[in-house]
Amino acid sequence: MYSIFVIALNTFKEAIRNRILYVILLFAILIIISGGIMGDLSVSAPEDLIRSIGLFGINFFSIMIAVFIGIGLVYNEIDKKTIYTIVSKPIDRTHFILGKYFGLLLTIYANVIIMTLFFLMAIHYYSVVDQQTMNDYFMHLASQKGSYTQADIYMYYVKALLGAIPKGAGSFFGHDPTEATKNIMTVISMNCFELAIIVAFAILFSSFSTPILSAFMTIMTFLVGRGNEDIIRYVWKLQDKIQASGGADMTLHFKAALAQVIALIAPNLSIFYKVSDAIYEDKAPIYGSEILYGVIYPAAVLTLACLIFSRRNFK
Repeated sequence: MYSIFVIALNTFKEAIRNRILYVILLFAILIIISGGIMGDLSVSAPEDLIRSIGLFGINFFSIMIAVFIGIGLVYNEIDKKTIYTIVSKPIDRTHFILGKYFGLLLTIYANVIIMTLFFLMAIHYYSVVDQQTMNDYFMHLASQKGSYTQADIYMYYVKALLGAIPKGAGSFFGHDPTEATKNIMTVISMNCFELAIIVAFAILFSSFSTPILSAFMTIMTFLVGRGNEDIIRYVWKLQDKIQASGGADMTLHFKAALAQVIALIAPNLSIFYKVSDAIYEDKAPIYGSEILYGVIYPAAVLTLACLIFSRRNFK
């Protein structure tokens, strides 16, 4: 277990030195912050658009980090021949894979925390600087002082920014949630289980293929996983056609069987994408079965990765 911790820590240190990580994180923060500007362009419910953009940005860029960093973790060790030094020591290959997995997962979760904090701060900031709130404030200020200056406007923005920092941190830890931040931490937590599955696949593909092929297979797994429920509905549609044709068309049988196999093997990632719960529901439900799925499925994928890597010949 200690070797897993050491490898995970070294993987985390190696990943945070990757320039791609900071580029992706910067783009993510810019997208999240720009949500308020796009919200101003919305005709109705700008706060819903801000939350949708922020949640999408966190999820999308976390997946990008998982793909572009995860695909090379194992391959780079083999390409640089450092794997010979590792396997020559009393380190089990299973511990090596698990260490790489948890190290990358720690890196992604650290970035999720950073993006979430910026997102919550942005929500609180834009809730204060929206046009109606500012008009009410300065009308009240004018009624007291008779007028207000440009300096008062600048000071209002500064106070809004400074006030958003502790409010965002408080919302992150569940203190004093507002209408704008309700259920957001639940949604992001569910996305973290999805990320655990994607990282497991990135490690699996990296254990036996090149980075380009690993990236392609990981992205395809993500796309198929997000469309898993659509595949199941496609199977139902084919079954209706089979019944209508009397079961004579073998092509429909083949398509239905193939789609069922894909839906069974591929991860059902759509169950973790709970954006609507944060925007429309008063209280997000407890996702017991989804959490169990998010623990068992990556464990199964990692088991397969460990079996493949343990049998791999590096000569």
